[in-house]
Amino acid sequence: MLGKLTVNVDGRQRCRLRPSTSADGARMDQIQHAVPISGERCRHCGFEFSGDVRACIADAAQFPGDLAQVLGSVDSATVRHRRVPHEWSLLEFGAHIGDVIPWYLNRIQQVLQEDRPQLYPADWAEAAELGEYRRRSVQRVCDDATRACADLIDLVTRLEPDQLTREGIGSDGSARTVEVLISRADHELVHHRHDLHYALDQLQNA
Repeated sequence: MLGKLTVNVDGRQRCRLRPSTSADGARMDQIQHAVPISGERCRHCGFEFSGDVRACIADAAQFPGDLAQVLGSVDSATVRHRRVPHEWSLLEFGAHIGDVIPWYLNRIQQVLQEDRPQLYPADWAEAAELGEYRRRSVQRVCDDATRACADLIDLVTRLEPDQLTREGIGSDGSARTVEVLISRADHELVHHRHDLHYALDQLQNA
């Protein structure tokens, strides 16, 4: 039984354990996943929150190839292996991108179509479990990420300059412009590309 984990996208830690309780009172440890968003630069991956939409297009074009290379460089067991229980496997990082980028695209569309809509957070730890990320095929994960990145590029390239300043309201009550949402989607790509290569290096040098 999964404990409810609400992800705060403004969280300062990428993955951490949170104790949960099963129906019979047993403690469990769960991944709480959130990419850190604080200030103008991510101290984990070096991403600069500059609002550069051209950088987003370039990162989205690069990510699918990087993902395919990383996932294809290890066997089926290793690609699903968590080096430590509280960190995602290579496959889970890739599957997350296939879900989180469409989620950001939906948020952007909502802001474009509605007047300052309320935006709600997602529970990515729960999504990974319910979506059975670790049981997916490498091909599906790569296809989903490729499709998501192509859709992100398509949306960003069609935006007009005045649309970048349209706002929604985040779960913390602060305004989120389309430009900010694009930057956060881009951060997901850069941050998890960093995660993938770091995890692969650790697995290969274990």
